[in-house]
Amino acid sequence: TEPPGLELRLDGRSLTTPQTEQGVVGVLRSVQAPFSQIINNVLYTFAGWENEGGNPLLSFAMPAEDQTFLAHYQEAPLGTGSGLTGAYYNSLAPDMDSNPAFWRIDTTINFDWGEGSAAPALLGDDYYSVRWTGSIEAPFSETYTFFANSDDGVRLWINETLLIDQWVP
Repeated sequence: TEPPGLELRLDGRSLTTPQTEQGVVGVLRSVQAPFSQIINNVLYTFAGWENEGGNPLLSFAMPAEDQTFLAHYQEAPLGTGSGLTGAYYNSLAPDMDSNPAFWRIDTTINFDWGEGSAAPALLGDDYYSVRWTGSIEAPFSETYTFFANSDDGVRLWINETLLIDQWVP
């Protein structure tokens, strides 16, 4: 990729560029460039393949001679905000009037606490919850998908509309 260090998918598996791969001549292969990637807090969007056009998915028969595929990305502006405000509670279902154990600004909501705690000095390893509030600035005018994975309950509201309601304490 240009710039180097971004990811591509070769035959469905992710790899970080630059990367050299071998294959059997004539076997059908595919390489896909994700539309956008964030690396080191910089958003990159796919601009096109060198000499191959703008379709992010290339399918080809493995050639007998070496061939290079170069995906070009361009830097795009990230939002101007600092993150979402996280209110961290020592209970699973805090009411709107309860006081959080602590507050912090989370720049990215993408955590894997596993069997641990979000804040070992302030919360236990289990039976706590987080309520994030704030605004999300979309860098492009398009449809966005929000998803959540949790080992207990999760609810997601956007503009006061409940989109995900999987509360399972």
